[in-house]
Amino acid sequence: MQSNHLISYICKEMGPKYILLSAYDFLFNFVILFAVKKWQHYFLYQYVVIKTYQKVLKHLLKQSSTTMLQNWGLEKLMVLDFCIVYKKGKD
Repeated sequence: MQSNHLISYICKEMGPKYILLSAYDFLFNFVILFAVKKWQHYFLYQYVVIKTYQKVLKHLLKQSSTTMLQNWGLEKLMVLDFCIVYKKGKD
């Protein structure tokens, strides 16, 4: 966001493999990792704040990963300097 306005927006159709994921894995892998992969070249040398309305994702780095998919995703995120901020509703 720049001056509280979106600079960019992504819209992507879900494939069949994402329909079978749990809600947590879907949000983490489809939403966060897709956005990071899309704009990684902008994120490499600056601090990134990921805002989400999902409270579960706020604790992503504090909990242990249980699946191979989560391990793979966390490896992709570790190259970035970032934090995840919970944003309640329309705040």
